[in-house]
Amino acid sequence: MLGDKLRLAQHGLTRSGEGKARALAKRFVETARRSAKLVRAIEQGNASAADVAVRALNEYVRGQVIDVLKTSEGRDVPLSGPDDRLRDLASATRGLKGPGSD
Repeated sequence: MLGDKLRLAQHGLTRSGEGKARALAKRFVETARRSAKLVRAIEQGNASAADVAVRALNEYVRGQVIDVLKTSEGRDVPLSGPDDRLRDLASATRGLKGPGSD
C-alpha cells in the first residue's frame, strides 16, 4: 500500500526535467529516512517508538498523496447521486427493527 501511495505521489510532480527528478528524490529520501526510523524501532523491540514511527511515515506519504489530489482535476469529475434503487432500499429498511428490539 505504501508503494502505491508513493507511485501516486510521484505523479503530482508538475515540474519537468531536473527539477522533477530532484523533487522526487527528496520525497523518496524523506520516506527512506522515516522508514529507517521505523525499522530501528522494530529491531529494538520498542513497540511504542515503532507505533509513532509508522504513524509518522503513513502521515507523510498520505500528505504527499493529498497534495497530488489537491492539484488534480478530481474536483471536476461529475458524480451522480445515489440511484433510485438505493433510495428505495434505504426507505424500505428504515422501518425494520434490529436484533433484540422486540
